[in-house]
Amino acid sequence: MITNTTVARTWDLLGDLRIKDGTQFEPQKLWKRKIDERWTIAVNGSKERIENVPAFSIYVDFNGWPAGLIDPNGCSFAAGTLANLETFNEALQKALEAV
Repeated sequence: MITNTTVARTWDLLGDLRIKDGTQFEPQKLWKRKIDERWTIAVNGSKERIENVPAFSIYVDFNGWPAGLIDPNGCSFAAGTLANLETFNEALQKALEAV
């Protein structure tokens, strides 16, 4: 089940990862990153849709399939055993530790 705490952790982990990566904020470009062999993200910090990612949103893909969309209002995320917000956060944590 998705909770506000889980979503807040996702935002924190993504922010920390972006800082550790040294990625500069460019609002007119997507920040795309492979998290691991399964997870990929595209982050849109612009007020306009870019490459089908809505404004101020994070598109998450799992094994090449859409897994989630996160924005300041909450998220819609896969709820499977392997692909869910908690396993995504675990992958983000591992990516942070690997940087």
